[in-house]
Amino acid sequence: MNYLALKNMIDTITKTYKCPECTGIINDSHIEIMWTAGNTINVDIYCPKCEKHSIMKAEVTYVWDNVLNKNMIEKIKKNFAIKKEENSLKDKDIIDLNNKLKNDNMNISDLF
Repeated sequence: MNYLALKNMIDTITKTYKCPECTGIINDSHIEIMWTAGNTINVDIYCPKCEKHSIMKAEVTYVWDNVLNKNMIEKIKKNFAIKKEENSLKDKDIIDLNNKLKNDNMNISDLF
């Protein structure tokens, strides 16, 4: 596991973790790394307030090349926008449907 990824994970845990029993807060000294393999980590978190232990399993994912990451995000956004636009109703579609219903002397429930 990359050191910076591990450090970021520990920092995030210490900033956001609240004990599920008493909502107590922790610091770095209350976290024990039990096991790591690849990008997975298991930690034991000790609450100094109520003295309970919690086991947390987490997985770190990261992209080494930020440029590649930004390009991938932009490509996904572009593809999503196109697909979203293709499946969306246009004003013209609604007007055409309304005109057809009027011309055929129908209402919307007749379509179902």
